[in-house]
Amino acid sequence: MTTHQSKEESVGFVIAPGRVMPNQSGTGCDDAKMAFSPASRRVWILLTLFFVTGAFGMRLLWQRDDSGPIFHRPSRWIWAIIVTLYTFVLIAGVVLLVRYTSEQVLSPRA
Repeated sequence: MTTHQSKEESVGFVIAPGRVMPNQSGTGCDDAKMAFSPASRRVWILLTLFFVTGAFGMRLLWQRDDSGPIFHRPSRWIWAIIVTLYTFVLIAGVVLLVRYTSEQVLSPRA
């Protein structure tokens, strides 16, 4: 091995960030097979809104993919109202639980 090597010999191959060369991932799947259908994306977005983020994830309703919006305009507004009300109900439930618990702890025992 010589001390003077060309740049091509020392670099090898470079993969762009976020890209995997074919058959290097070991899965043998291409992106088309792994893509979610719009209906399953809707389900996952709604599950995320109701069980993880609440109203803080409202931006998920308005996101778009390559083929257009995932949710259409009327359903966006309907789901936005439902998720907002659901979040308020959860917050009210937590407030009531904290009040009840503090009354139980702070009340004198007979």
